[in-house]
Amino acid sequence: MINPFLNSLDTRIDSMLESPMEEDVFESAADQRTLEEEDYHTLIDSVHALFIHQMENIEEDTSPKEYCFGPHARGVWRILPMGPYRIASASYDHQAGIWNVDPSNKEAPLILSAHRGEVLSLASPDSATLITGSSDGSMCLWNAQTGKLVSHFGEPKKRTTGFYSLALIGQATIATGACQKPRKVRKEWKHVIKVWNFHTCRQLCVLEGHAGGIAALNAFQPGFLASASADKAISIWNTTSYRLIHSLFGHKEYIYALTSLDSNCLVTGSKDRTIRLWDVSQGTEVGQFRMLNSMEAHASTIYDVAKFQEHLVLSASRDGYVKIWDSRTLKSVRTFSREGSFIYSVAPLAENRIAAGTCENGKKGQEKGEIIVWEL
Repeated sequence: MINPFLNSLDTRIDSMLESPMEEDVFESAADQRTLEEEDYHTLIDSVHALFIHQMENIEEDTSPKEYCFGPHARGVWRILPMGPYRIASASYDHQAGIWNVDPSNKEAPLILSAHRGEVLSLASPDSATLITGSSDGSMCLWNAQTGKLVSHFGEPKKRTTGFYSLALIGQATIATGACQKPRKVRKEWKHVIKVWNFHTCRQLCVLEGHAGGIAALNAFQPGFLASASADKAISIWNTTSYRLIHSLFGHKEYIYALTSLDSNCLVTGSKDRTIRLWDVSQGTEVGQFRMLNSMEAHASTIYDVAKFQEHLVLSASRDGYVKIWDSRTLKSVRTFSREGSFIYSVAPLAENRIAAGTCENGKKGQEKGEIIVWEL
């Protein structure tokens, strides 16, 4: 049962907002580049998160050490571990970065500048290589040791609105979530998965089946790929035959986050504020991760989820919290927050550490991004 205080709070704050607007990322094909959300319900999100946090009687853990790296000039949308103390970042400021997050190391980050739009996706076939995808309709292959651009490929901006998700599906092949413009006026845009050979920079095939933006991809076992979309579906693909096997349904809003716990279990996070556990072989939802006295996992949109340790899952939300969940009980076991920031991405690091990509909740257009590392 949802606490009546929260419902009444919604009503009071809604009456103060003349033109409320939910945050949208990738939802309009005509505005795929918009990643900076409107501040609708920022106050509600903050109060909800704090109130539920207190209800759960989980005290803010002040014992873990916190380190900050950055900043990027704009929010950090995605992060990707590239070694025990190295992490890549993708930012709205049109740049990617590679950071040494060892607190004792003063090494300057590698700043990767070649894109003309927001950098939205990351993939790494090995510790020496980084691939970035951007809203400018291109991908870049980088030497991750030197920061040198190796190749730049993709499609003209007039044909695609960008690459919003990446997943390695073979030794030299990568899947990309993209939105393709119609060749004729007034035709519908296509939300597709494009498969590329990143050594030859050639497109191999296009997978069709989604009706909304594809924000996350995960190669959860050899030969299979999962995709999460604004059409509220998680689709399972065979990457040998390049055919759709089946789709999973349950979310009520855009699905931003996707990860795998093993070769059969997926975890997804959505704008509907829920985190769901799925059995791929059965094609069913196993359960939902929930806060105390709530049907939701967070007080706002969930932008990222990641496997942490055995049975544990990380989640990142616009409400400013990172949570650790136990996939056996579907309960939260620990929480962290970054005051005054949205948390867009989360990832586990070596030696029991957690990293998060953030966006300062400030004046629109001036929100800097940072990478936060917590030592547990």
